[in-house]
Formats: sequence, structure tokens, C-alpha cells
Amino acid sequence: MILSVYSIPITITVMTYGRVVKFMKKSSLHNQQHRYATIVRDVMVLQRIVILVVILIVLGLPSAILWIQALITGHLHPLTYRIQAIFIAVTMFTLAIAVALINPQVKRLIPLLNKHNTIHAMIVQH
Repeated sequence: MILSVYSIPITITVMTYGRVVKFMKKSSLHNQQHRYATIVRDVMVLQRIVILVVILIVLGLPSAILWIQALITGHLHPLTYRIQAIFIAVTMFTLAIAVALINPQVKRLIPLLNKHNTIHAMIVQH
């Protein structure tokens, strides 16, 4: 069960990213005019996606480990469901913050994150 819940989605995601990278390489060879800008944009998008997937994988590991332990020992740890609930909540919270920090369109909508560093001139009189 743990293999179908945890490893199959990760495998599908990795295969999808591989196809996206393969498609990007193919399309960049056909269109030489805007190649650099397109590659930079695509790499940024892939980096953002990979960050989100890594967050999902890392925060899903405790649940996966507890279920693997249950399969090996034959019984669940008494706090398995509570630990899973905590990690689900932490994952949802972390992903919401990560999307806000990673995505420039969302970042512009949040006033706290949309601060610009400006330098103001001061006149000092002695």
C-alpha cells in the first residue's frame, strides 16, 4: 500500500519532469531566436516545481517510514495517525508559504513580501 501511495506519484512526477526537460531541449533547438530567454524562463519554472516537489517528498517521509515500519513489524505505532495529521498540516502550511515566496505573481499580491529596497537621500546639517 505504501508503495502505491508514496512511490507511484513520485515516479510519475519524475517521469513527467523528464519529458518536460526533453521537450524543452527539442523546442530550444528548433527556435534559435529567443533561445536564451526561453531557456532561462523554463529553468526558473522547473526550479520552482522541483522545490515544491522536494518539500512534498521530505515532509511525506515520516508517514512513509511509519507505514513501512508497520508493514515490517505487523503493527502500527500508537501515534501514527496523529503524526500523519501533524505532517499533513505542516505540509499544507509550508507549501502555501513556499508558493507565496517562489511565485512572483503571488509575491506581488502580498504587501509584506512586496517591499522594495529604496535608498532615500538625507540632508545632514551641522
